[in-house]
Amino acid sequence: MLAVKESVDYASSRVAQPIDRRRAAPVVERARGLSWTDKFAIAASIAFCMSAGWYVAGAGAKIDLLNASIDRIQTQIQRTAADNASLSTQVDELKSPSRILGIVMGRFKGQFAHPVQIQKH
Repeated sequence: MLAVKESVDYASSRVAQPIDRRRAAPVVERARGLSWTDKFAIAASIAFCMSAGWYVAGAGAKIDLLNASIDRIQTQIQRTAADNASLSTQVDELKSPSRILGIVMGRFKGQFAHPVQIQKH
């Protein structure tokens, strides 16, 4: 019984002690608002983010314009290459000896002029 009484006395003495306010959990004070430096920092951060977004959007628009120009130029190159191939075919047909001979025979009705002979000295 003695052991029980000591534990009860200990518990009652513990409860009876006053609470030390300095050791208690810190009281959180209510925020009064943001200072002008905090407001300025937030506004500057927002302005920086908006300007960075504006820059990225502008760069994207420039890239789109360049891609459109590249596509237009590539299409023009392909058309020019096709025209060159067609013109090369026409040149080959027009400079063929059989065609030239046919034109000469048609104009002069099959008569040749006297051939020119080249003599070596």
